[in-house]
Amino acid sequence: MEQRSSADKTQSSPSRRRFLQTAAVGAAGVLFAPGLIRSASAQDRTIVLRVSGGALADAYKQYITDPFKEASGINVVMVTSSQAPVNMIRGMVDTNTYSWDMAEFAELSTLTLGEKYLEPLNMDNDKNVSAVPAEMRSNIYVPLYLYPGIFGYNTEAFEGRAAPASWADFFDFDAFPGRRSLRRAALDTLEAALLADGVAPADLYPLDVDRAFKKLDSVKSEIAVWWENSPQSTHVISSGEVDMVATWSQRLQPAINDGLPIKLVWNQGYYNTAGWGMLRGTPKADLCREFISFSLDPERLAQWTPALAMGPTNPNALKFIAPDVAAGLPTSPDILSKLIRVDPKFWAENRPAIESRFDAWMLS
Repeated sequence: MEQRSSADKTQSSPSRRRFLQTAAVGAAGVLFAPGLIRSASAQDRTIVLRVSGGALADAYKQYITDPFKEASGINVVMVTSSQAPVNMIRGMVDTNTYSWDMAEFAELSTLTLGEKYLEPLNMDNDKNVSAVPAEMRSNIYVPLYLYPGIFGYNTEAFEGRAAPASWADFFDFDAFPGRRSLRRAALDTLEAALLADGVAPADLYPLDVDRAFKKLDSVKSEIAVWWENSPQSTHVISSGEVDMVATWSQRLQPAINDGLPIKLVWNQGYYNTAGWGMLRGTPKADLCREFISFSLDPERLAQWTPALAMGPTNPNALKFIAPDVAAGLPTSPDILSKLIRVDPKFWAENRPAIESRFDAWMLS
């Protein structure tokens, strides 16, 4: 990929300037701090970060972006977008037009984008980045947290009777009657189906796609809700629409914190990581690196990850969390031993074809 000159990297592109100057209008789905841009010099000390929104964006603002601005003088504009905005990033880099400087996404997206579209981090000597297990990070991606695909159930719906404790139970409508919700996507849903069908965790990948669809055939008509966005997965169980939902731990823990009778089932959860990558060629790469290091400080991670039932990827963070709380997080040794790592390479190579098949199956 053609590299921009050092002179070019000191200037914001016209479209970027227009984006920052109009940010304060607060279009739907965008988060902005007041008094965003006052001058050209302020623009030079501003980075634009794509995030997935919701409670997670609230946590970023309270515990990372606002404290970072106070400590460094660097402003961070958070912009929400659709999940896995791979094509948007490709378009920005291909046209040398940067509305964003960096993004939060899952590891799968970084394998899809690769070094053509993501800037090398070159942060192996940073103490916070290097603390993250080497198998979780690369030179274009460092995870901030680990999030498992699990299921949760309404404890009141199972009062006085056996509660589900595995994916096999989730798929067993006879032994565990109740309304269910699954994700309307092949990713995550096929894993759940195969585990429910008795596939051993060590044998999960490469996925036996035919077997997964056969298992899903057996329950398709009984699934009450096929959720399509992550907030919906929280709503369907919080509202009582379903008794069980397959989703991510961070989508259910806030509801539990609010006092709703929901229990998480960690057994055979399958986990991904999510974190930071920089757009290739961004003129704000050095500012982004400061932000990345700041965000991975173990004491900072300890302040917010427990509230969302996320596993901080810097293991030193567990030292700053009360032992009883740390024991309930996905990166605690006891829970992590129950989880299965999603194979992002498999999905990077096969997802378009499998998702296309899943879409056709849903309509059949």
